[in-house]
Amino acid sequence: QDGVRVNCIQPGVVEGERIDRVAEAKGKALGISTEAMKERMVEKVSMRTMVSGQDIANMALFLASDAGRHISGQALSVCGNVETLA
Repeated sequence: QDGVRVNCIQPGVVEGERIDRVAEAKGKALGISTEAMKERMVEKVSMRTMVSGQDIANMALFLASDAGRHISGQALSVCGNVETLA
């Protein structure tokens, strides 16, 4: 009634320095390269890709725009359809 909308953006595997460190550590633990680990990480993503920080920002901008003014109480995944995190 106060005009406050609340939504949740659920990112998947987001490319960048953090995921690079995670892939490097997991790869070392499994005895595989960082690149091979990244490939494993996206095997369980239907679109077989990581998302970018810009993808997340685009969703936030859409929700804040006039076009998203009637969206509230939603959990919106920007993830390429992550099936499971490995």
